[in-house]
Amino acid sequence: MINVKIAYKQNFLPERQYIIDVIFRHFLGIEYTVVEASDTRNSWLLEFANGSVVEFDDHFFCKHNEESGYIHLENIPSKAAFVKYEGFIDGSFCILYGDDKYKQSSNGSSKLIRFGNDIFAASFFMLSRWEEILREQRTDQYDRFDEAQLIAEKLGFSKIPIVNDYLNLLRQVFEQMGGVKLPLKEYKASISHDVDEFARFGTLGKTTKVLAADVLKRRSFSLFKKNFNHSVSTIKGKETDPFDTFSYLMDESEKFGLKSTFYFIPGLIGEEDVAYNINDSEVINRMERILSRGHQIGVHGAFQSYQDIEQYQLELSRLTAIIGPITHVRQHYLRLKLPTTWRIHNSLGLSNDSSMGFSKDWGFRCGVCYEYPLFDVIERCLLPIVERPITLMEAALVKTNPEPEQFLTTVNDIAAIVKKHDGVFELLWHNSSFNVPEWEPFKNYYSQILNAIS
Repeated sequence: MINVKIAYKQNFLPERQYIIDVIFRHFLGIEYTVVEASDTRNSWLLEFANGSVVEFDDHFFCKHNEESGYIHLENIPSKAAFVKYEGFIDGSFCILYGDDKYKQSSNGSSKLIRFGNDIFAASFFMLSRWEEILREQRTDQYDRFDEAQLIAEKLGFSKIPIVNDYLNLLRQVFEQMGGVKLPLKEYKASISHDVDEFARFGTLGKTTKVLAADVLKRRSFSLFKKNFNHSVSTIKGKETDPFDTFSYLMDESEKFGLKSTFYFIPGLIGEEDVAYNINDSEVINRMERILSRGHQIGVHGAFQSYQDIEQYQLELSRLTAIIGPITHVRQHYLRLKLPTTWRIHNSLGLSNDSSMGFSKDWGFRCGVCYEYPLFDVIERCLLPIVERPITLMEAALVKTNPEPEQFLTTVNDIAAIVKKHDGVFELLWHNSSFNVPEWEPFKNYYSQILNAIS
């Protein structure tokens, strides 16, 4: 069994214990022993059975006291640099806290390496998302933390899974210093679909809106005629609604040995931003069909649920009354207020969240392409919730890659990054993103996209 001794300064212990456990036990699969260190030691120390030692300078927690805490604007990194280390051939490593100092020495059979890069503070910064609690006039129109203000966006590393790079560095450290080659995780693709709208022609109002847009916005009489005829055929039961792509999505996932998760909004028409009734017989029929084929259903918390536990409890009870217990959740519009939303999830028994992603492009919002346990930085405790960050949402990527060929090329590039790290590629593709003018060209590419990431 692989074991390493770890020592660090005895302050901010919940935070330190969390990040050490996530990195070593959860990500790397290593058992470790924490040993007492001198309070004067401002480093994270790893000691191997052969006597070799690795130190990472402590440039964050050692500089703060627990009374005033660390969640302040001035503690957010102001710059990011990338460094390569002699003898560590695979990759360059981001510096958010610390510097590029690097020193090797030896004493007989044991070796010493010291890094100036505080990879543990940087990993905690990315995984805990504590910067998103500092919301002072930095929210967008959906009361979300404005993505443009995220430090990964501002400093230009949002498309790099820097925590995975740190893990790669640690794997090399273990091999060079401890003579141990750590096993890699297994790459996997995860496919999910947010059911924001169940039917395009579900009501007279919806049909009228589509037809009006054909004339006034798209200025296409032929499209008006096509949609009018389709809407009539749908009402008569002769054709399926354009948004009824559930069987198609399951068929495509199954071609690649994958299972989809469908996130349904458990609302009623008339409630804010709700487009279908969760208790409609057709909606229930589709959910039953999804479950019968071995796919999964999660809750898509409606517009205000992210900060209203009573509303969330009501919504969740509607869904569980139909299909039974639910553990998977994604917030509508990726709308989160931290740590409030996570606490609501926890209180309601929702243990698997997948709301952390970008709505305007692709990237690694948490700096990682692994799923991992969450941490409440206000209560300073581990939450029994696993986060699976979104790698790519189709509606976001299309904003920067509007042509299908370009879109597919970018998907392949992203998949190469995630596969390099044996990570999880979390694809979000809405059920409504096919049989409408703006998405019609992409339908023929969907199978190629799944092939690229599977």
